[in-house]
Amino acid sequence: IASAGGWDTSLTLVNLGTSQGEARLNFFSDSGSAPWLPFTFPQHAEQGTTLGGTFDEPLAANASLIFDTGPGSQTPFAGSAQLLTSGDINGFAVFTYMPSGQAATVPLENRSASSYLLAFDNTGQVATGLAIANLAASAADIHVVVRNDAGAQIATGSIHLAAEGHNSFMLTDGTNGFPATAGVRGTVEFDTPSGGRISVLGLRANMIPNSSDFAITTLPLLAQVGKTGGAMAHFASAGGWQTTFTLVN
Repeated sequence: IASAGGWDTSLTLVNLGTSQGEARLNFFSDSGSAPWLPFTFPQHAEQGTTLGGTFDEPLAANASLIFDTGPGSQTPFAGSAQLLTSGDINGFAVFTYMPSGQAATVPLENRSASSYLLAFDNTGQVATGLAIANLAASAADIHVVVRNDAGAQIATGSIHLAAEGHNSFMLTDGTNGFPATAGVRGTVEFDTPSGGRISVLGLRANMIPNSSDFAITTLPLLAQVGKTGGAMAHFASAGGWQTTFTLVN
C-alpha cells in the first residue's frame, strides 16, 4: 500500500457470496503500528475524506466496494493491509504513481505456505524489488536463500520485521537487500517462521526507452501449494509487444 508523495492506492473488495458479508480492512505501517490515512470512497463521493487505519464495511451479495488513499499532503506512506471477513469476500489493490500514471496490481494473498519463491531478473534495464509483510502479532526473522538461475545457492540472509510490520526495497539495496542478486537472474526463497505467517510481493521496474521513467509491474510469488500446472490467460507478441515466460522448479 502506497499513499501520498505522488502515490495513490485503490482497494477493491467484492462479495462473492449469496448473502451479506462484513469486511474489515486493517492497515499497518513498517513498524506494525496503525497509520492515520486519508480515504475516499468513489462510489459515495458525498462522504468526502475519512481519516483512519481500520475500516469495517458491510457488502451485500455480489456487491463491490472501492477505497482510495493517496490525495492530500500527509507524509508519504508505504505499508500493508489485511482483510478479515465473515463472508466470501475477495479483492485486490492497485497502486499508481500519479506523475507518470504507472500502475500495478497487488493481489490478495490467501495462501499460507511454508515458503515463497520470487523469481527475479536484475540484468539489462530491469530491476527487481519486493514488499514483505509479517502477518503475525510477534516480531519475526524471515530466513532468505538466494539462488541463481541454475539453482545454485549464491547467498543467504534474513529479514527482520516487527509484529505486523512491513518493508519494501530493491533486491540490490546495500542496506536491506542482497547484493549477490546484482546483474543476475534467479530466485529468492522466503521461509515462513515457525508458527508465523508472511505475505510477499515482487516489484519490477523496467526502464522506458528514451525516458528517465520506469514502467512498474508486480510479480507473483510462487509457492508449493495448489495443483500442478495451470493456465496463463494472456500473452502478447509483436506489434510492439514482447512476452517473457519464467518457469521455476
